[in-house]
Amino acid sequence: MKVYMFIFIGLIFVALVGYGVYASKLENKTIEKVVGISTIMTGIASIVVGGVSLYVMVSQKSTQELLLQIQKNEHQPTFAVNYHLIKDENSGTYNSEEFKIENIGERMKALTQLQVRSFIKVDYSHFDKNIYFTTYIPLSYYFNATVRTGNLQGVILYSVGSEYLKNNLKVSNLYMEAVEYSKEHEKEHVDISRIDLIKIAYIDIYNDENVQYMNKNQPIDETFYNQVMKVSQSNFSHLSYNLDELNMNLLWTDCEQLKNIRQ
Repeated sequence: MKVYMFIFIGLIFVALVGYGVYASKLENKTIEKVVGISTIMTGIASIVVGGVSLYVMVSQKSTQELLLQIQKNEHQPTFAVNYHLIKDENSGTYNSEEFKIENIGERMKALTQLQVRSFIKVDYSHFDKNIYFTTYIPLSYYFNATVRTGNLQGVILYSVGSEYLKNNLKVSNLYMEAVEYSKEHEKEHVDISRIDLIKIAYIDIYNDENVQYMNKNQPIDETFYNQVMKVSQSNFSHLSYNLDELNMNLLWTDCEQLKNIRQ
């Protein structure tokens, strides 16, 4: 942008000089004409100088705004979600899972909202009917209970884990059911996974309000967050399901899309 501006100014300058040389060679020119040309050139030069000054001012303002935004970005919180499997001392297996959310970046001024929602993501395909869709089963208390620490830096939330919760085992069992179903039904395929949608609203040290959305440790946008919420609410008859209710029959009886397909 700057290069084009200077080229434009240079072209104007060359044109003005050329015009001045041409005018100086005209025969029978009068003093009034010379004064008129001089006045016009002075006016044009003033406009050019004013334009350059305005451009410099705008450029400086844009640079200052950019530097301020960079400074703000460098002083934002950084959120990390850490998962930990709990060992069952009796069986030696890791059937339960807990987690915590940490702010490992700059300290927040205030934490205004913190939500964690867990879902079972279901990818369903019916090859003969050319049907492919994704839906989400809303879960209640996948992590049993969560505690907000009140901290603005460090651990801001953690779950109360227990080897008796067996949340990881119950989701794994549903996954294996889906695998077996897909083997038995060649025309259909069901894939199961779990997602944790996290919404963190906070005020930073510059008094700016911010919202971050995450799926586990991956940043997501608000559109995807709202889409999952909308799909889960429109497809299932309950707002959420207990872990003990998880099985393949739930898909055929409670998911509106699957019920229509199997009719």
